[in-house]
This record gives sequence, C-alpha cells and structure tokens, in this order.
Amino acid sequence: MRTRRKNTLQSLEHAVALLELLRDHPAGLGLTELARRLRLTKPSTFRILNTLLECRYLTRSDTDGRYALGVRLWRLGCAAVEREASLREAAAPVLRRLAEQTHETSNLSIYDHGRIVYIDSVESQQSLRFAARIGESAPAHAVATGKALLAFQPPEEIERVIRAGLEALTPKTIVTAADLMRELAAIRASGVSRNLGESHPGVGAIAVPIFRPDGRVLAAISVAGPLIRLSGPRMRTYEGLLREGAAEVTRRLGGGRPAPVAAGGARRGPPR
Repeated sequence: MRTRRKNTLQSLEHAVALLELLRDHPAGLGLTELARRLRLTKPSTFRILNTLLECRYLTRSDTDGRYALGVRLWRLGCAAVEREASLREAAAPVLRRLAEQTHETSNLSIYDHGRIVYIDSVESQQSLRFAARIGESAPAHAVATGKALLAFQPPEEIERVIRAGLEALTPKTIVTAADLMRELAAIRASGVSRNLGESHPGVGAIAVPIFRPDGRVLAAISVAGPLIRLSGPRMRTYEGLLREGAAEVTRRLGGGRPAPVAAGGARRGPPR
C-alpha cells in the first residue's frame, strides 16, 4: 500500500513538473524534449501526457505533435486569480499612473513559493522596453519585486529558498546565501528593492512592497525598463513615486505598516 501511495505521489509530482515546464514554453514541446528535460523515460512521460490530454489540461498539435497548456488550465488560473481581484482593482490606477509618470513598464507581483507571479502590468509605450506577461513567473531572488517580497517572508521560508538553490540568470544575479541575506536586510531597512541586470542583461527595476492589515507583505509594485534609463536621479525619482503608489494601494486595502522584522527575517511582534 505504501509503495502504491509513493508511486501515485511521484506521478503527481511529475505531472506538476510537466505543467510548469510547458508554462515556460508557450509554443509547446514534443515528447522527446519533455522526457529529456524531466529526466523521465518516454513511456512514463507519454502516460502523464495522455492523462492530462484526457482531462483537457493539455492540447496536442496535429502538425508537429507538440504539447501545450490547454484552456481548462486557464479557467483554473482565472479562478485562483479571482481571489486577488481586490488587489488588482486597488493597484490598477496606481500602475497606470506610474507608467504615465515614468514612461516605463509598471508591474504588480505576488509571492509563490520562491518565485513571483505577475498578476497585472501596464506596458511602456517606448520602443525599447521591458514587458512581462500576466501569469509569467520568475525566481524571487533575481527580480526587484521578488526580493521586496522575499525580504518580509518568515525566516524559514527564506532559508528554504536558499536551500533550493539560487539560480544565476545573469552574471549579476545574487547566488550566495550571505549576499542574499545582506540584500534582504537592506531592503527591510529601506523598504525599496532594486534589480540591476540580475534577471535580464541590461534590464533594471525598482520595487516597493504592499502590506496587509496585519502587517504581513501582500504584493509588490515595480517600475522596470532598460538600465540606461534607470540610473542616478531618475531612479531616486521613481523610488519616491513607487513609495507613494504602494502607500496608496496599502491604504485602499486597509493595510498598514509592516510587522517589525529582526535580523535574519525573524518578526519581533505585531505591527503598531
């Protein structure tokens, strides 16, 4: 019985890993490539694919045989995001204003187990710009909103993220525990997070967190664009605009100041 349960859990884990892999490849992947990336045999991968196809969570192209995420998953995602509807509604005018004031892309992100998910965005109208798809995710340690959110997570969650490994997306990505802990401590002290080419070469961002009524972190807003436009006085100006915007969204949601956080991320008590 235990063996059967273990096999069932492994199959479920493999299915989730497959869905997350296809999330990052909107054009789809074939059986051979999926098996290689998942480090599974082709027969095992095919069984998972066939089950997900029958459940209509995947589609398969008749022309090249590639598998891609299905519309039924989109419906599930919409149901999950619906919980964040009040957050998006409160942040929408702030995102629009930030995009107009800075002429850069503004984003709204939430935290999800070591990653961030973009749940809203207002794209810059400039030809050279940063664009994030709603629903797209990124490692928290490598992006501005991610570090802003990670800084206010419980110590055990920060430790879990570090144990899982800090992937280097560019030569500037933070990849050591000591460097990340120093960065998060600085963010807790200043209330502002920066990404200086850590997720994409030449792309930067500034982010500020938004807090719940109980002082826990809820989300983060950011301004992102080419680093050549995010430097010096301009960055300090955008930082002020983000602080004002985050405070406005926090007030609209009935939020308050963050709960005090000690070195290493340990909270010292309830917010005042």
